[in-house]
Amino acid sequence: NIGATVYGVPVRANSVFDVWGRNAALTENCTMPHQITTTDYGDKDLYAKWSCVDGYQLDSNNQCVGNDITITYQKGTHGVGNPPAPVTKHYNDQLELEDAMSGEYGWTFVGWQINGVVYNAEDTITLDFDTLGMYSGNINAIAQWEADVYTVHYNCNTTWPESRNPVDGHPVTDQQFWTASSALCVNPGYHFVGWLPESDWLSTIWVNGTVWNLINRNDPTDTDVIFTAQWER
Repeated sequence: NIGATVYGVPVRANSVFDVWGRNAALTENCTMPHQITTTDYGDKDLYAKWSCVDGYQLDSNNQCVGNDITITYQKGTHGVGNPPAPVTKHYNDQLELEDAMSGEYGWTFVGWQINGVVYNAEDTITLDFDTLGMYSGNINAIAQWEADVYTVHYNCNTTWPESRNPVDGHPVTDQQFWTASSALCVNPGYHFVGWLPESDWLSTIWVNGTVWNLINRNDPTDTDVIFTAQWER
């Protein structure tokens, strides 16, 4: 009808409507609202021109698709071997994080850190701005490690009935460890010379303040250790 106006505003996912175009190439735009005049006759095809919301881009079919997001896994400070291969997905996709990776003896994998947040292995995350702090590009998933805590049991190595083994100690990987006092160990006729770790360690008396590590242990996965008192006449 002469004098009628065209107001139509379409809606499309992840898209922002910009303007109606008079041709498919979108090189000639309609003014909005568009008033039909006497020079407008016959059927008219109007073509929507779109832009995309953050995180999306127009593809060759004028559709808004998610930007590429690449997740690069890094083994962190105590990982062993190669980290998982990078993964490329699209913005707002779901991603199941990789399983835990192997670490050095004395360290336990506790998760993947992404944008300052630590997620468990095999957690499913959404690749959006809230999670990544970005709309496209590469982001690192860095393996996080926690030092293992061990238990040292003391053996006074004496049959004297008044002797009492000291309370267990709890050394931590890569931290200095001081052994218990031998004051509760009673062995008349002998003097205490030190604590000897069990046979799968180096056969040397433990020196207080030594950094706890498992390099010299045959079975570093065993978290219980026995320290035996050594005596001399």
